[in-house]
Amino acid sequence: MNLTSMKHETSSRILKASPASSSFLPDRLPRPVPKRSSVGKFILVVVVALLLVGGAAFWLTRDGETRVALREQAATVFDGVTQGTPLAVLSDVLRGVTPVSPEQVISPDPAASVQPQQAAVPKVTADTTVRPDFIEDLADYIVANYRPGRGAGSLSLDVQEINQHYGTKMTGLANSGGNHGNRAEILRYVFSPSMIQGLYGLYVDRFLEILVQRGTQKFFNSEQMCQLLLSVAVRSVVLSGDLEGVAAVPDIGGRLKKLDEASQSVVSVNGEMMQAVFDIDQLRENDAASSRIDEARKRMDNQSARCRRALNEKEEEQRTLAADIRKGGGQSPDDDSLLFLAQWVGRRLNDADTSQSLASVRSAAGVLRDLARRCSRMGDMQSTAATPPSASAIGMGRQSQ
Repeated sequence: MNLTSMKHETSSRILKASPASSSFLPDRLPRPVPKRSSVGKFILVVVVALLLVGGAAFWLTRDGETRVALREQAATVFDGVTQGTPLAVLSDVLRGVTPVSPEQVISPDPAASVQPQQAAVPKVTADTTVRPDFIEDLADYIVANYRPGRGAGSLSLDVQEINQHYGTKMTGLANSGGNHGNRAEILRYVFSPSMIQGLYGLYVDRFLEILVQRGTQKFFNSEQMCQLLLSVAVRSVVLSGDLEGVAAVPDIGGRLKKLDEASQSVVSVNGEMMQAVFDIDQLRENDAASSRIDEARKRMDNQSARCRRALNEKEEEQRTLAADIRKGGGQSPDDDSLLFLAQWVGRRLNDADTSQSLASVRSAAGVLRDLARRCSRMGDMQSTAATPPSASAIGMGRQSQ
């Protein structure tokens, strides 16, 4: 046995003899369990994210319910692999929840806590009280009252006629119960600044398109269509100025009350005069004494004089009120139209707060001016176009206030 063999044998005996020899064997030493690092989690997150991105084409071909289910599954995966890491918010992103920043947690916004969650609201296309068929009827009514001709043509239309038309034929108008007939209720519903603006914005393009369509059905050429639109523009400007003029009269309610009292005085005195005439006729039929007939004639003459004074006072009230309306912007050539419009506004003043009603009058004047602008622009385009353009294709821009 050589020296080397002797050394190995000796060492083997020593190790076998030692009671603790097994604890020194390398293959018996305890092995530390490696701690999972955030780096490993991050790599896993990146891998999952890449898989999600790679499946985008598949995602786009799925229906809505399938997408929700897949998004929830992906969020669940992220919950497991990102827990305890700064990337944990990614699962909320997948679920469609906006992550909350640390600043919001520390200093929350009190107003934000009471704000309801916004949801998609379908576009409103019609009103239940002022329905689309009202717009169609109005366009039909205007075209029916237009007579093409050389120059500007003729549009026989004023506020009194329109008021009478919709006082008897309430096409497209309904009260809260869906029935026709309660005109006062419908007017109260419509006559507010927000509702006037809302209804105008809802229907103006449709109204202009129908107006052009009805003109086309009557075989109006481009020049005649231009004349129609410009005529509507002129009437809208005049009516807008009249409304502004009424709203500008100081104490318009008091002025209208005074005019109403003068009108009532004329009616009362005229009734007394007619009674005096009847008395004279009765005395003559009964062969009364001439002294009694003369006395009755004097009473009749006095009543006639009172009637003339009352009538003059009423006419003076009308003239001064019409003049004041013109000072504020009224443009109608005749006093009757101005006074009719003023009395129409006065009835609205009796139904609501005066300041609110006058704000509604000014709002109506504003949308009429915008309508005039749109009609004028469409009329200019009609004069150079062979085919009538649609209202929505013109790019009218924002309405004037």
